[in-house]
Amino acid sequence: MVDPVKFEPSLEVIRRLEPAVIASCHSPMARGCTAAHLEAMSKIPSMDPVSLPDQAVLDSILAQIQGGSGHHA
Repeated sequence: MVDPVKFEPSLEVIRRLEPAVIASCHSPMARGCTAAHLEAMSKIPSMDPVSLPDQAVLDSILAQIQGGSGHHA
């Protein structure tokens, strides 16, 4: 969970810097769209948590890949 009271001031620091480019390890360079990215990020605290697959789902996928044996290396 993200605490909006703590999160928003962090976004404000970035806004004041007025970066021309946002660099990330997991996405391409974002040039000239800082305001849009910060607006999207400001909505994170009100979002529902993402539901991710668990170990049972991974085990099922591995079993299907391995011909239903249920054994994986």
